[in-house]
Amino acid sequence: MIDPRTYLFVTWEGGGNVPPVLGVAEKLVKRGHRVVILAEPCMRARILAIGAEFRAFQRVLTRESADEVLLQDWRQSSPPAALKDTMRTLLFGPSLAIAEQTDEVVAEVRPNVVVADWLLPSAIIPAEARGISSAILVHCVNMLPGPGKPTAGMRPAKGPLGRLRDQAVNGFMHRIGNGFLPTLNAARQAYGLAPLARAFDQFARADRILVQTSEHFDFLMTPAPQNLVYVGPHLGDTTAIGTDLDAELLERDAGQPLVLASLSTTFQNQAGHLEQVIKALGRLRTATGQRVKGIVTTGPAMRLSDFDPPENVRLVPYAPHGLLLPHADAFVTHCGHGSVMKALSCGVPLVALPMGRDQDDTAARIVARGLGLRAKPTAGNIAKVLTRVLGDEKYTNAAKAIAPKIRADAANNRDIAELESLPTLRERAA
Repeated sequence: MIDPRTYLFVTWEGGGNVPPVLGVAEKLVKRGHRVVILAEPCMRARILAIGAEFRAFQRVLTRESADEVLLQDWRQSSPPAALKDTMRTLLFGPSLAIAEQTDEVVAEVRPNVVVADWLLPSAIIPAEARGISSAILVHCVNMLPGPGKPTAGMRPAKGPLGRLRDQAVNGFMHRIGNGFLPTLNAARQAYGLAPLARAFDQFARADRILVQTSEHFDFLMTPAPQNLVYVGPHLGDTTAIGTDLDAELLERDAGQPLVLASLSTTFQNQAGHLEQVIKALGRLRTATGQRVKGIVTTGPAMRLSDFDPPENVRLVPYAPHGLLLPHADAFVTHCGHGSVMKALSCGVPLVALPMGRDQDDTAARIVARGLGLRAKPTAGNIAKVLTRVLGDEKYTNAAKAIAPKIRADAANNRDIAELESLPTLRERAA
């Protein structure tokens, strides 16, 4: 018998973060819990569709439409500058405003647990101040700086010099974060909480950090924080888009390889990358001279009319990856975590074309695990890398080997078990 609780989620519309966060919320709703979600106004319909209650941000994160670009990291001159922009916009910059608006909803709905998107860690400040249990959802690979693992899109270290490299890069991430430490500590001080020595120490204040990926895919911290738990990826789709698939989309000649390509659903200035992918698919030939069949999903941020595909490439604004991937021989991806997990759950090898954010780190894991190769954003290099991935069975074999592990991790419901195990305020006081 489930003891019904109230869970307050705090999140934002970032494209790939929405399905895994709402996926957890929806499972809690179906188990009889009350779920309230504080989010941007543009998320209202999707939140209500899963049976959760909606509360809107009023002072920051107030977009009425997801078409309004929030993160403009693609405008930055370097990866460190892009990281700093994300910290300013989400992670640490609006700490006080996020904490205040979360606290207002906490006072209204009196949740047993506060669950924050990992890019909004200040949402757990009022929970800490009130003695309420809290969890942070990491909806991608673990990008937090920590011992024993690389960051910044690097592969695992080898030898003493490699370990020194990882220490230096992790230290660099801490230095960027600590530039926002006065802002974060001011928010904590407003709630009577002790200041932190490092900005990323805010994550240690959560009862749980729930990482929504597979341990078989990620690079693991050694030792890992005691509050960090891998709960597996989200493979479902909480959107209301239909699941019917046009049979004509999958028609191809006997033995013709099918390559699915998809870049970001949000705007990352990806038109140039998409154009190069389309050109690569148009010129690609198998060893027998046969053209591949290409399906490219452009996403809502791009217009189909901006592209001129060759006859062997079909452009569609959207198609359910879960129905296409079982038929695909390779997947060209920007390395959004959700689409990568879906492809690997189907045993499909990957061509990685990251464009920033968490994507470089995901690409590093793809290459390190032998699940595919990384390409440069030119038609010639994409075609060359695709030829290697399609022509060498080791990539398909590696993807097929990890597929059952990904599916098992996704089905374990450990996220729900962890959230339901967190003590209520009354249990903490007992």
